[in-house]
Amino acid sequence: MPRSPRRRLLALAVLLLAGCASPDERFARHVTRGEEFAQAGQRDEALLEYSSALKIQPDDAEINQRVGDLLRRGGSLVEAALFYRSAHRLDPQRLDAAMAEADLIRFSDKERAGELLADALERAPDAPVVQRTRAEFALVRGNIPEALEAARKAIELEPNGVQNWAQLGRVYKGRIKKRERKQLELGDDAYRDAIEAYERADELAGG
Repeated sequence: MPRSPRRRLLALAVLLLAGCASPDERFARHVTRGEEFAQAGQRDEALLEYSSALKIQPDDAEINQRVGDLLRRGGSLVEAALFYRSAHRLDPQRLDAAMAEADLIRFSDKERAGELLADALERAPDAPVVQRTRAEFALVRGNIPEALEAARKAIELEPNGVQNWAQLGRVYKGRIKKRERKQLELGDDAYRDAIEAYERADELAGG
C-alpha cells in the first residue's frame, strides 16, 4: 500500500533531522544504542552501533575497548586483541585493555605479551588486574608459587573483586592438575582451597 503524502513528509522530516545532527550527536546516539543492545545481550546489534560510532570518532579509547570486550565474549579473540591494543594506544592508562590484550596473545605472541605485563608491573604493580594477569602467566608456565603469590596479592588489593577470587580458584585448580600429572599425593586442602575460592567469587557475584 503506497504511503500517504503526510507519512512521506514525516519520513522526509526524520531523515532531514538526522542529517542535521552534529557528529557529536550522532556519535552519542550510536553509543547509547550500543549500550542498550549490549545490556540486552544483543551482541551483534551492539557491535554494529559501536562500529558506527567509531566511524565518527575512531580515536575513542572507551568504545574501542567496549568492542574488544564484546568480540572477546563472542570468541573473536584475534579481532578483540586488536581493539584492546587500539584502546591502550589511545589511552596508555587503560591497563585493563593492555592486560586483556596480553592475555589473548600470550601464546601467539609471547614476546609482546611479556612486554605488556612487564611494563604494567613496573608502572602499576598495585593494580589488581596486573596481579591477576601475572598470576595467569605464572600458571601457564607452571610456576604455582608465583601464581599463588600474585593471585593473593590481587585479593589483598581488592578483597571483594569477583575476578580476583576466580583467578585464585584457577590457580588452585592448576595446582591440583600439576600434582596429578606428577602423581603426587593430594592433601585434603587441595580441593577445599579451590572450592572455597570459587564459592567466594560466586557469592560476591550474587550467585
